[in-house]
Amino acid sequence: MRRFAWTPVAVERSDPHAINRFGGPVVLAVAAIYYEADRLLIIEDGYEGRTLVVGTVLADSPQEFRFRSADRDELIVVRPVRADDGVALPMRIPLPPEIIGGIMAGTTPQPTLSAAVDDQGDVHTMVLETATGLYARFSRNWLLMADIGPIEQLQIVAVDPEDLEHFDMADDAGNTISIRELTPINEPSISATGPSRSNPPPESPVTAGAAPMVTVASAADLPDAIAYAATQDGAGSRWYVARRAKALGHTDPLPWEVE
Repeated sequence: MRRFAWTPVAVERSDPHAINRFGGPVVLAVAAIYYEADRLLIIEDGYEGRTLVVGTVLADSPQEFRFRSADRDELIVVRPVRADDGVALPMRIPLPPEIIGGIMAGTTPQPTLSAAVDDQGDVHTMVLETATGLYARFSRNWLLMADIGPIEQLQIVAVDPEDLEHFDMADDAGNTISIRELTPINEPSISATGPSRSNPPPESPVTAGAAPMVTVASAADLPDAIAYAATQDGAGSRWYVARRAKALGHTDPLPWEVE
């Protein structure tokens, strides 16, 4: 028995009838196990799972396990997930692989897609708000942000997931898109206000792509996250912690919001 190291895994199938519930050819699973002696591949999807009979193995590498099925000679590829595999999840948009993994494992809730908008209504970037940090969109890639400096003076407006492709297309062409061309979700715009002057961030702020300064994956994480964000060292996390607190139903004033 061999359990593939990829968690989760993506399964590409060439059979037009073997598609995910959104009509795509890629099925996401929690894990894949290969019983070489019996030539059986077990796909664990967290529900009922499925069994595929392996015929001819075409490739077996750290990048993929490619084979033809013994029963229907179907080409099947098992591989690590990629960002574009996020279209197989309910939001149907590309997502960071680590977020896909958290959703599949049941440890990360569905993220929120927002537009970072200036006073003229121009969208500077798209923001993915997740339980483990903020991501900004750049050249069709999600970049993890631990420093909100680039968006701290912008309005953060939740939008329909379908708007991501509209933004990407405009970005590909080097054009700026307006919030009027997107579909805002009915919630108040929230300014990504940075740390107050009385509590400046550390002299060497964390840059985009670094690990988050604090993680709020569930309500149980809020007390420690709020306590950290209330300190001078944690001032740069306040906007993120406030957003996560609101999303998790926290209604009490936060320490830095009290006069």
